[in-house]
Amino acid sequence: MATKLLKKYEGDTLDVIKENPYVTTKSVRGFGFANADILAKAIGIKGDSPFRVEAGFRQVLTSYSSETGDTYMLARKLIPDTYELLIKSRPEEKDLITTELLVDLLEEFIENKSFYCAVDEANPSNNKIFLYSSYKNELAIAENVIRIMDSEGYINPNMDIDSIIDEVEEEVGFLMTLFSVKLLKKLSAASSSY
Repeated sequence: MATKLLKKYEGDTLDVIKENPYVTTKSVRGFGFANADILAKAIGIKGDSPFRVEAGFRQVLTSYSSETGDTYMLARKLIPDTYELLIKSRPEEKDLITTELLVDLLEEFIENKSFYCAVDEANPSNNKIFLYSSYKNELAIAENVIRIMDSEGYINPNMDIDSIIDEVEEEVGFLMTLFSVKLLKKLSAASSSY
C-alpha cells in the first residue's frame, strides 16, 4: 500500500495523509475504509472526525451498491449501518459516535455535494441518499436515453413509457433502479410537453 500512496501523491504523501488519511479511500485503489481508519487512528484522528464519518458513509453506500446494484440507499438504513461500521471499527471510541452526529454530518455532506438526497416529502425516512457523483451519472444516463429516444422518434405524447422501459431492460439484460425509472418518466413527460 505504501508504494501505491507514494505513486499517487509523490512528495505530498505525508501531508495528504496527515490532513485526511480517508482521502485514500477515494483515490487509491484497494485502500479501503479499514486501512484508512487504522492509519487515521495511528496519527491521532478521533473517531468522530467528519473525515472519518464521510468515509464511513461512502464505504457503506459503496458496499450496498455493489451488493444490490442500487446507486442509492435509504437514509433510514444508511445511518444505522454507518453507525455500526464506525463503532465496530473503533469500539473504544463508541461514545463519540451518535446518531445525531451522523444525521448532522450527512446534512453537511449533502450541502457540500459529497452526497445527494432525493427527498420523499410524504415520508422523509424514505429519503434516498446517493454519492453525488452516482446521482449525476444516473441523471446523465437518463437524459441521454431520452435524447436518443427523442431523436429516433420514440417520444410522443401517447407513448407507453412502461412498455419501452420493459423492452430496454429485456434487451440489455438488467433492471433499472426505481429511481432511474421515475427519472425517465419525468424527463419523457417534460420532453413530450414541448
